[in-house]
Amino acid sequence: VGNIPNPARQLQVFDHWKDWQAAELDLLSNTSPGDMRLPADVFVLMLVSIGVHLSDGQRRAIEARISEVSCQKEQSQPGEARSPQHRVGLDFAAFLAMVRWMLDCNFANINLHTERLADRIRNG
Repeated sequence: VGNIPNPARQLQVFDHWKDWQAAELDLLSNTSPGDMRLPADVFVLMLVSIGVHLSDGQRRAIEARISEVSCQKEQSQPGEARSPQHRVGLDFAAFLAMVRWMLDCNFANINLHTERLADRIRNG
């Protein structure tokens, strides 16, 4: 049915986020919850783990979009400089927006990869 995302695919991506958060909690125990962000390289690894292999151009596009989203959340007004503590990465809301964008535009053919993953999980 075209590019209409399958809820099972969305659930799988969410499960990867939960797994990352659980694994990273010990490492981030000194970080306040509001400062927890998923780095671009870890986001890319999550994509690779579901079978999405990015070209160099696609990887740069992902990193640029994550940087853009991070900067937008950090800046309260256009043109305002980032704080020295600014960390590039995705908080949970930005992660969901990023996944939504990827599914909507079928970035790197993610819909095919997530459908295959859902099929493998369903079929054991």
